[in-house]
Amino acid sequence: MIFLIIGFSTPVSFVYLRENEESLSSAILSYKNQSGDKITLTDNSYPYEFSIPLADDAGSFVFSLGIIDKSNNSFIEESITLSR
Repeated sequence: MIFLIIGFSTPVSFVYLRENEESLSSAILSYKNQSGDKITLTDNSYPYEFSIPLADDAGSFVFSLGIIDKSNNSFIEESITLSR
């Protein structure tokens, strides 16, 4: 996986999985927005990537990432934190 926080005027968190369609069926990213609401995004096709806009003053981005492999097994990584 590759995680980045990019952008100066409007910061964006970019999460990219290196795995391809030969090993994964989908990737799921969950996070809480500024209002505290849980947002869940699913990407069912390669490249598995997510771009999430951040608040200008956000010092970090906390999320969980799940994958479903080709055998329909699911794996979840809880509470990953990206910091500037």
